Amino acid sequence: GKLIFMGDAPRYIDAAAEAAGPAIELYNDSRVQRITFSRAALLAALEPYRVIDIRNKNGSITDNLVHQLRRDGDDMWLFICPGKDPENPDISRRQDVKITIKGLWTAKLYDTLTGEIHPQAHSHAAGNTVISAGLYLHDSLLLRLSPAREPVAVRPESPKVKPAVRAIEVPPVVHYTLGEPNVLLLDMAYYALDDDDFSASPEEILRADTVCRRRLGWTPWSGSADQPWYLPADPPEHRIRLRFSITSDIDYPDPLLALETPEVAGISFNGQKVDNAPCGWYIDKSIKTLRLPPVRQGNNILEIEYPFGKRTATEPCYLLGKFGVEVRGRVARIVQPAETLAFESITNQTLPFYSGVLTYHFEVETRGGELEVTIPQYRGAVLTASVDNGEPVVIAFSPYKANFGTLPAGRHRLDINLYVPRTNTCGPLHCADEQLSYPGPGAWRTSGDSWCYEYRLKREGIIVTPRIHEIIYPNN
Repeated sequence: GKLIFMGDAPRYIDAAAEAAGPAIELYNDSRVQRITFSRAALLAALEPYRVIDIRNKNGSITDNLVHQLRRDGDDMWLFICPGKDPENPDISRRQDVKITIKGLWTAKLYDTLTGEIHPQAHSHAAGNTVISAGLYLHDSLLLRLSPAREPVAVRPESPKVKPAVRAIEVPPVVHYTLGEPNVLLLDMAYYALDDDDFSASPEEILRADTVCRRRLGWTPWSGSADQPWYLPADPPEHRIRLRFSITSDIDYPDPLLALETPEVAGISFNGQKVDNAPCGWYIDKSIKTLRLPPVRQGNNILEIEYPFGKRTATEPCYLLGKFGVEVRGRVARIVQPAETLAFESITNQTLPFYSGVLTYHFEVETRGGELEVTIPQYRGAVLTASVDNGEPVVIAFSPYKANFGTLPAGRHRLDINLYVPRTNTCGPLHCADEQLSYPGPGAWRTSGDSWCYEYRLKREGIIVTPRIHEIIYPNN
């Protein structure tokens, strides 16, 4: 092999100058290559041994991509993808790169999203294979390289005749539907242990659980790795009582209450006993739903009594219905639901705790061209879009576009589904540490400056107006 020294000869070995002699002797060997301690010098020294070189359009070596090159018989597989998170995923940028591979190869592109295989444009020059490609923020390339018998040039498909592009106006507010009921989170309650008086002020559910455990001399849940099933399944000997005060601006006839283990709970709403037989479930089958008496305008009182033992895990409850919810600081209340949504966070539009599918509806008018929808900024898991109840198209990655092909001239209904994660329903909404890198169990039981009673909601929704264009080719 070849030995390369970067920088000056070593002067010490194990902090002893007299021990450096062999290293200095090796450094001065005529067969050793000596270079300065710099990136440019190292790259130049390694150039004869490089199989692949990836450069930006301006000729600079890329510093954000990683690759894997492996042999498969006579062929090679080359995979290239970003090695760093994008600085701003909301701003789509195309990175044009030139990939140079030593040797003569023919290239095929394997599309890892669709499973399709396409010829990849490439050329041969000076004994190398050259491929030009464009990568957006979340793109990758999987190329199969097969030996070429002689130099060739595979040209990209000729672009279509330059079309006319017409912007289609999107209304500032649109109608919407929810895939499941809206939700009022119930995680603040007056509490009492056994026959004690209720607390003087409401407390967050998990903190109330901790207070009761300490009163009984039990070890509170630490929030690190505690799991209830590692404790003996002894019958609970105590009771915990919770009183939720629910303020509503409206009368609402048929709310549902969602909670865990309702079968062992005693429940009343506005003084009326509630049948605790489940009628369904919410989010997962362990959170069961019950029918409640109507919510009345003003203040409503929900009382729940649970058996309380060392293995008990007191959890939040959820009030469900086709109502709206407003949050101000630590106070949440039921309000009239918004009739339409603007393109901003839904947490400000009567849906602060909502999670599930949210569908935006509006109409567009076309002139017989291709319809293209771009949604560059959204907060959610993924988007799908469909036209006239057709097959939905996924919008997940930069540049966040969906093309629906040529549509007949006229009005068309566009539905955009946003899959809202459960963060604002079940997440650590009282964790005040905005720099928390990972929401482990302890995030729900923070203390000190890392805790707050106010709801720390994450933005969800389509937060800029979708950009819709019609692409009209000549003779369309």
